Amino acid sequence: MAAIFLVAALAFPGMGLANTPSLLPKTNTFETVTKNTSIVGSDGWYAETNIYAMVTNMTYTYSAPCGFPVPAATHTNCVKLDTENSSVSNQFGAPGNTNVYIDTMIQFVASPDEDARGIITNDNKIQVAFYVNTNGQLVIYHSIIEYSGYTSTNAFSVVDLPAVASGTWARVTVTMDYRNDQYNFYKYYQIALNGQVYSNVYGIYDTQQVWLDEPPYSDATGSWFIIANRDTALSELRSVNFSGTGYFDDFLVFGDAAPPVSITPWVVSQGSSADTRGGWISPSSIIFLTVGTSTNFTIGANSYWTYTNLTVNGIAQSPTNYIEFNNVTSNQEFRAFFSANRTTGSGSNVKVPHWWLAQGTTWTNNWDYHATNDEDGDLVLTWHEWLMGSLANNPGSYLDVSLVSSDSTNFTVSWRCDSVDSELGPYLVQRSTNMTGTAWSVVTSFPRVVGTYTWTDPDPPVSGQAFYRVAVTNMY
Repeated sequence: MAAIFLVAALAFPGMGLANTPSLLPKTNTFETVTKNTSIVGSDGWYAETNIYAMVTNMTYTYSAPCGFPVPAATHTNCVKLDTENSSVSNQFGAPGNTNVYIDTMIQFVASPDEDARGIITNDNKIQVAFYVNTNGQLVIYHSIIEYSGYTSTNAFSVVDLPAVASGTWARVTVTMDYRNDQYNFYKYYQIALNGQVYSNVYGIYDTQQVWLDEPPYSDATGSWFIIANRDTALSELRSVNFSGTGYFDDFLVFGDAAPPVSITPWVVSQGSSADTRGGWISPSSIIFLTVGTSTNFTIGANSYWTYTNLTVNGIAQSPTNYIEFNNVTSNQEFRAFFSANRTTGSGSNVKVPHWWLAQGTTWTNNWDYHATNDEDGDLVLTWHEWLMGSLANNPGSYLDVSLVSSDSTNFTVSWRCDSVDSELGPYLVQRSTNMTGTAWSVVTSFPRVVGTYTWTDPDPPVSGQAFYRVAVTNMY
């Protein structure tokens, strides 16, 4: 088996659960656990052997807007699973008639459906289970209520969300609702992958109204699912089990009260969320709120940039310097977009960003004039220097391509980059056997970084001569 299951199961004797339940709320980041030691036997974790769950160091990144369950953690330790057909579990004590919220990071390993489903269906106490199939799709386990006799059958549903590539990290959030619809004895759960809540025709609109799998309700969609094995598993959740191979981290369980909700701000410069030069947001990092409370942020542009757009949860809003979030009940994210102020392009048809022109200069106005003139006297126009990656106020800085060596078998060229604008394309090394011809072909490319480039042609012409040049391009 090559999968990870997070199984929500009842605490019955003989299920391989911890002897002493953990208290809620529960948080495990595993950052303080010594590398190459097991979590089994500590903090409520149990398994048949301690080699099933060993802590290993793995620094990983996660870029989804919903963030980490524990963003303050350093995320250098995680738990490596190797349970085959067994499991690693954590039992917790929660008061009766409560809700339970589970949040964790998982590095899924794809599993064939026939392997995963057989293990899950062999246990009639399982309420929730999920895994990633060989297509990278999240598959969940739940009940379907049939119209005739209001009986239920267990079913698997493929999640209609972006596929999870094997070996990548995903945040999985499960909300267990045990308080609603007590009359019909239906218990519900909701699942989110990377902050996106899943729904389909077997889901219901809310936990007060069950949509049946019979016409005319078969086209209804909702995000709450009835737990699997509903006829034999009516009590509250008491454990979470991991089974299979892979990794997990940031394990959180909340009981009774909902966990904090998060608001994640993003500064997006020139269309890139990795580029924060354009402006600022205060507070600048993800914050957590108690459900139902409110907060606000301020937004502003940096010098030489303009605040152009704002989206909240992917929906366009009018740009504002003050944004309020009132009565927050779910995770939120917003993005402030900034564009660089530029020259008009008059005289060059190239729009040079003002922030680049201002580097190391005293230029404060008439940007178009400075961009279309040779301000440092090196016979290279300023807008050419921007494209080349040289300095506009240093006559010794320009794109100078030199031949380091040529002994008919070793063709090596070198050039230097003194200034980087990340929006510009890479340096392209081109080659031709005829300097006066037009048949120049690109033989390699290099991303822009400040420093000296040295490149040797791994496949030069077998005989004759070769000419090389370095080309730069512009998007504006």
